[in-house]
Parts: sequence; structure tokens; C-alpha cells
Amino acid sequence: MIFKKNISNLNGIHFEFNKKIALLVFLSYFLYITKSEIGKKFRNPSTSNLIT
Repeated sequence: MIFKKNISNLNGIHFEFNKKIALLVFLSYFLYITKSEIGKKFRNPSTSNLIT
């Protein structure tokens, strides 16, 4: 992988910054997926496990 080769060239601050951005992107993506799944369940209560 290109990323692993470049780690030695990056300084610590830059690497930490990239890790934070990657985490932020992952979390926002995860929240987006979760939100849409919950939305589907509320729109279709018959298939929902949340509302019994």
C-alpha cells in the first residue's frame, strides 16, 4: 500500500490530522447509514424491531 510506505515520510502532527479526518469521515458515514436505517423502520412499522 502507498499509505504504509509514506508513513515514514510524514511528521507526527500530519499523521494525527489524517487519522482524525479518517475517523470523522467514518463516523459521519456510519451515522448516515444508521439514520437512514432507523428512518426506514419508522416509515414501515410492520417490518420494525424498534416499535413492538
